[in-house]
Amino acid sequence: MLTFIIRFAFCSILLFFFVGITAALRRLLGACLSGCMQYDLWLLLFPVFFVPFLPVHPAGTILSSLSHRLLSAESGAFSAAPLSAKSLSGQTSATFSRVKDLAVSADVQKPFWPLLLSIIWIGGMAAPAAFLLRSLIRLRQLKRSALPLEDGQLLRIFHLCQAGLGIERRIPIYCAPGLKSPVITGLFCPAIFVPARLAHTYTPRQIRYMLLHELKHYRRKDAWMNLLANITRILYWFHPAVRYWLKELSLAREIACDTAVLLLLQKEDYKDYGMTLIRLAEERSLSPSPLWSGIGGNAGQMQRRIAHIAKFRPQSRSQKTFGYTVLLLAAAFLFFLSPLLSAHSSDDGLPGASAGVLPDISPAEDLPDISMAGDSLPDPSLEGDVPGFDKAGRGIAYPELSSCFGKYEGSFVMHDVSDGTWFIYNEEAARTRTSPASTYKIYDALLGLDEGIITPEDSTLSWDGTAYPFPEWETDQNLASAMENSVNWYFQRIDAQAGSSRVRAFLKKLAYGNQTAGSLMDESVPAQYWMDGTLKISPLEQVRLLERLCSGELPSSPSSIAAVKDAICLQKDVSGSLYGKTGTIRTDGQDVSGWFVGYTEKNGKLYCFAANIQGSKGAAGSRAYEITCSVLAKLLTD
Repeated sequence: MLTFIIRFAFCSILLFFFVGITAALRRLLGACLSGCMQYDLWLLLFPVFFVPFLPVHPAGTILSSLSHRLLSAESGAFSAAPLSAKSLSGQTSATFSRVKDLAVSADVQKPFWPLLLSIIWIGGMAAPAAFLLRSLIRLRQLKRSALPLEDGQLLRIFHLCQAGLGIERRIPIYCAPGLKSPVITGLFCPAIFVPARLAHTYTPRQIRYMLLHELKHYRRKDAWMNLLANITRILYWFHPAVRYWLKELSLAREIACDTAVLLLLQKEDYKDYGMTLIRLAEERSLSPSPLWSGIGGNAGQMQRRIAHIAKFRPQSRSQKTFGYTVLLLAAAFLFFLSPLLSAHSSDDGLPGASAGVLPDISPAEDLPDISMAGDSLPDPSLEGDVPGFDKAGRGIAYPELSSCFGKYEGSFVMHDVSDGTWFIYNEEAARTRTSPASTYKIYDALLGLDEGIITPEDSTLSWDGTAYPFPEWETDQNLASAMENSVNWYFQRIDAQAGSSRVRAFLKKLAYGNQTAGSLMDESVPAQYWMDGTLKISPLEQVRLLERLCSGELPSSPSSIAAVKDAICLQKDVSGSLYGKTGTIRTDGQDVSGWFVGYTEKNGKLYCFAANIQGSKGAAGSRAYEITCSVLAKLLTD
């Protein structure tokens, strides 16, 4: 909820841009658009307001799919079908005992201000909700006091209007005391209410104008638009741009209906229609309600509507074509720009960034020396930015692995280092940074070895007697046991002895994800930046780091790298080897994110991989390990 509020606050700022662009477009081209088209232009913003509440934005999905297909075509990539590979089930059973998910919930210190904003936002919705409830009570009172219309002349006019508009549905019409002008209300069972003295106050021609106006509201489904407007008013009660949009939408709706009625009339009737509106304005119609649409309105609205009627001319075919072109372009612009408002996008960078073009793969020897890159280090704010990733002349396969992932969302990335082929499942997720959990301990061990806190010959750290939730943690640990049992205190002690400045320098030297270690700000709190959401890395970045680990390109000594490789070795025999580390993020007692990263050597080839899964529960590192084994069995040949 707090993450949503932060993103929703950011989206609310962007809405000023969307409303402003639409208002500018209407002002610039208003003279070229009919009243109905101006209303439709405002209606285009409806989906935009609801984008922050959608789990997935269609535009982002479409763009990701298009880029996927284009990249496949450009690089001549193939679709990896199941190969006749030897099953890795034996390897799974042999190594599973070494894959342990001893994860604890991260003690995340959440800021107070998002919670305060949540309370204010939810509390503020009470006022517009109360106004809507009051309108419902008024509408109920109106219906109770209303009687079926029995005036024969009015009924004949009403039926002629229905026939003229081709409306076959029976719409009930009632007389209601207290009304000054007709209104229409109801979603599934629409009904029209007219003043009790309508026939004695207006001429049959004026009554016809009024009834045509209300029936046009029915034909245009304005009751449903009112419902969406009421929801928007409640959700965005605090937003001045949205309030402005609601005001303009209400006016545009009435002008659109005026335009639709004028198209049914003769040119000499335009003046009479305008005079009818002037008379309604003089008699002060019933105060507006969000639950009905009526021909009446306040003085300001009537003035603008009458000005529109005075200038009204039916549009030519070319004018209509231009107007529809404007609407189509505006809809496309809003649709493909609105992923910026998705509150469920990645927290790193702007939403939708992860749906961009896949970075390219270049040979390892062409990679920059990250330890010496200095100012040329990749910008840590760029989600999924992988140094030296160049697709030109390289193969990228997009295997269909949904059957392996089952109920979990996630991604899988593997690089065949020997021939340069990349296998990527769910590219968008593969470029999205998330907390690395205990997979970071691979590199934290390198830090400890490089700083001399532990050595390949003596990596033992003594348990201080603190009680932990797992018996495996309550004993002295060396690097192998600490890695196998994912002992948090072992690596927290390495960080504490190294110091926050050296940890941060090490992250930058590695170019590890977003290179952020937030929980190190407080030296009194054990480091947990790899699981509290401050440090983040994408699966693609994980694979590139593993390649550099295997090739000795990391800015660490060969002895340190060899010691870490030994610590993460899960299986090694004549058939091949498997190295890896799991990681699990646990929130409120539920496993919500699981990693398994590593590499395998088979038939003289090296494959580096990273798998990440997401879910509301059960998304643990051990499950990511099982998924990885099934994927490897599906992709690798003997």
